Amino acid sequence: MNKTQRRYFRLQAVPYAIVDGVLFKKDVNGVLLRCISTGQIQRVLEEFHGGLAGGHFVPRVTALKIMKSGYYWPKIFSNCYVWIKRCKNCAFFTGKEKFAALPLHPISIDQPFMQWGLDFIGVTNPNSSQGHKWILTATDYFTKWTEVVALKDANESSILDFYEGITTRFGVPATIISDNAVAFIRSKVTEWAIKNGIYLSTSSNYYPQGNGQAKCTKKNLLRIIRRTLDENQRSWHTKLKSALWADRITPKRSTGNSPFSLVYGREAIFPMSLELPTLELMKQLELIEFEPMEVRYAELMEL
Repeated sequence: MNKTQRRYFRLQAVPYAIVDGVLFKKDVNGVLLRCISTGQIQRVLEEFHGGLAGGHFVPRVTALKIMKSGYYWPKIFSNCYVWIKRCKNCAFFTGKEKFAALPLHPISIDQPFMQWGLDFIGVTNPNSSQGHKWILTATDYFTKWTEVVALKDANESSILDFYEGITTRFGVPATIISDNAVAFIRSKVTEWAIKNGIYLSTSSNYYPQGNGQAKCTKKNLLRIIRRTLDENQRSWHTKLKSALWADRITPKRSTGNSPFSLVYGREAIFPMSLELPTLELMKQLELIEFEPMEVRYAELMEL
C-alpha cells in the first residue's frame, strides 16, 4: 500500500469504529450507529416498518426512524423505498386515503406538557366489537407525545376522566385547545379547568386550523390503524396501543426527534435491540468498555 492509498484508507475509515468486534459508523451528529450486514437488513426492515417498531410509515420516515434508533447501512433509503413499495398493506391504501393538507401555524411553546391539543375521532364506522364509537386524542404541543382512549360515549364524564389521567401523569398544563364539540365546553369540564387553573380554548378563538396539532395526530393514528387491521374491521380498538406506540417512537418533521426520546431522553428499546444492541445499549448493559472516538481517530492517523 503506497502513501496515496494509505491516505485514502485513513479518510474512508475516519467515520468508522470497531467496538467489541462490531462495526459502527459516525453520523453527521457524531453518534455512532451500528452497521447492519446484508443478512440482517430484512430483519430490521420488518421490525421498523410493519413490526412492533413499525406503523407502516413512508420510506423516508422509516429510514430516519431506523437511524435514530442506532442502525445504519449504505443503501438504507433506497432499501426502505423498495421494501415499502412491496408492502401489501401500504399498497392497498395507496391513493385511497384522502387527507386535506393542514396549513402550518407555528405556536411557540418552550416547555413540555404545558399545552395539549384535543380532538375526537368518530363516530367510527364501524363501531368496535366492544361498542366503542369514539377515539379521544390528546397531543402535547412541545414533545408531540400523544395519549388516546376508545370511548363508547363522547360525554363530559369521559373527558374529565381523560383529563385527570393526563394531569396526574404529566402535571397540570397551562392551556388545553379543542374544537367546538359540545362535550369539551360543558359546565363540569369548565368548572374542573377553572379549579385547576387551566385555560380552555376552542380552536376558533385562534384561527380555523388552530388545533392543527390534534388534527395531525388524528390523521396519523387513522393511517396506522387502517394498515394494521386484519379482516375483522371491528377489532380496531385492539390496535390503538400499537398505533400509539408507533407514533410515539417515530421522528416528527417539526422536531427531528421522536416524542419518546424527547420525553425520556433516549430512544426506545425493542426486542430487536437486544438481538442487535446499539452502542448506547451496549454501554448501558455494560457489555463493553467504550473507547472514545478521539482515541480511534489518533490510531488511524498513525497508520
